[in-house]
Amino acid sequence: MNAAMKPPVSGSIKFLTGPLAGQTFPINKPITTIGREATNDIVVKGDQKVSRSHARIIWNNGIWSIEKLSPQNTLTVNHQQVQQATITDGNTITLGDNTTFLFQIRAGGHEAVQRHSSTNPRRPNSNSPWHRHSSTNPRRPNSSKSLPITQPG
Repeated sequence: MNAAMKPPVSGSIKFLTGPLAGQTFPINKPITTIGREATNDIVVKGDQKVSRSHARIIWNNGIWSIEKLSPQNTLTVNHQQVQQATITDGNTITLGDNTTFLFQIRAGGHEAVQRHSSTNPRRPNSNSPWHRHSSTNPRRPNSSKSLPITQPG
């Protein structure tokens, strides 16, 4: 298998609802099948709205996609019904009415970290007076240094 056909080893799906809720499965093949039948790569027993061969996740030339395997199957990606769709990290996918999973990609482990660190809302703004680390900052509420109060005049 060439590099374009080999998916990232750290791709996974984490079930949020349904009989597999709380379980995470690695996705490390170019085609991963999902359904109730034991021949699937991921078997969803106990949800009669998931068909025996419900859907498959496909890695092709650097792009992940999912497709339903029969027209009567219900498949949604981010609450939109689809026959086939490209999927990306963080997409929520529902099979039938009750089985939902989160699609996760951790390509090389660095991509997701870099993306989040550049837009991290918890990261203090170093230009903000409330986040400076000097104890002599006069505008910092817990400053240990007192300054005289002056009235505008």
